[in-house]
Order: sequence, then C-alpha cells, then structure tokens
Amino acid sequence: MSNLDLKIEEIEELKNRSKNLQIITYGKYNHGKSSLLNALTNKEGRFKYADKRETIEIQNFEEFGINWIDTPGLDADIEEKDDYKANEMLKKSDIILFVHNFKEGEFDNLELNFLKDNKEKYIFIILTNLEEYSKTVLNKITQQLVLNNINFEIFQTSSVREFHKNEQIRLRSGIKELKNVIIENKQYLLDSRQSYINRISNDIIILIDSKLEKLENKKSEIYNKIYNLNNKFIKEKNKV
Repeated sequence: MSNLDLKIEEIEELKNRSKNLQIITYGKYNHGKSSLLNALTNKEGRFKYADKRETIEIQNFEEFGINWIDTPGLDADIEEKDDYKANEMLKKSDIILFVHNFKEGEFDNLELNFLKDNKEKYIFIILTNLEEYSKTVLNKITQQLVLNNINFEIFQTSSVREFHKNEQIRLRSGIKELKNVIIENKQYLLDSRQSYINRISNDIIILIDSKLEKLENKKSEIYNKIYNLNNKFIKEKNKV
C-alpha cells in the first residue's frame, strides 16, 4: 500500500471515529487495566477480567462524552488474536493509559519498546497497585524513561483504595487526580484530533499534487517523443 493510500485510509478512520474522546488501556496482562477502568468509571465489576490468560473481547463504556475502552493486553496469546484487537484499537485512541503494576518492578523490554515506538502518541503511564509502592522501582522506571528520551506523564493509582469504605483512604487512590487531568484535557485532545486531520489532509493534497506534476511531466515527455518521431518520419518521407 502506497503512502498516499495509507494517509487516505487513516483520515477516513479519523473522520468516521466517534465524536467522543477515545481512551484505551494498554499494557501487559494482569497489570490492572480493567481494575483501573472500574475505578475511573466508579463501578466495581463493570470491566471484567480473569485470573488466567484468555482471549477477551474489547470492552467499552461511554460516559460524559468519553469512551473508556479496555483491551486484552500487550503480551500476545498463542494465536496473537488478542494483540491484533488491541493494536487495532490503538489506531483509534486519543489517549492511551499505559498500565504497569508496581509489584512487577521496572519496565521489561516489551513494555519499553512499545513506549519507544509510540513517542508521538498521547500516553499517560499509570503505575497501578500503589499499595506496593517502592521508591526504588519508581526511580528505576524514571531512569528508563530518561535514558530513552520518553517524556510521558506518570500517575500512581490504587483501585483497591478507590473502592475502600474509608474516605481518607479513597483520597489517596490517585484516581481522582488522573480523571481530573483527563477531563481538563478533553477539549484540547478533541481539537488536536481535528488539527491532525487537517495536517493529514494537507499531506494528501501535497502527495496528489506531486503525482499530478509527475504525470504532467510524463505526458509532456511522451508528447515530445511523439512530436520528434513525427518530424523524423516527415523528414524521411521527404527524402524519398
């Protein structure tokens, strides 16, 4: 598929996208993606999850102009169907909540490579399971980001605390702070989507103009060849 075809396909997807802000969770299996969305949408069990790795369909919940979308996970199942589903959703996202569990330590290569390959996307790094907070782990993660020139904002959250009966504990979940930042940036991100559509549209116009110019040059070249051949034929004919 040519560069022009890819851009046309991309802009068609963007224009057909829901007017809602598209927010997806992404990250390795069992790092707390579904629990995070349950906390952000204030309902336990809204987004289902399993104790063992299995194929899970994309889950979606709409609220106040935001589509909260849960993906199967970064690490593929045997047939890699889950990763394909998640990667398809990445193309349609306005914000990616990249989820990593504190208890797993620093990023592994799979996670780090994803972040390095997607620096142009709007990503929040969400460190879940705040109960397992470790300053050492946080410092290592921060160092990994600095060394790889990754500048995404980090949030530390606890879904367990968010659903705790004690209000003082709930206030230390980090969920409210994360949701406030998302809501505050909602219009900016929707405007950015339109700005991106405008840039892609301009790129398409430039590519089409370039192709037309090449075709015009090719047409002139062919006309000149025909003209020269015709003159040569006439000269040869006159000699006879």
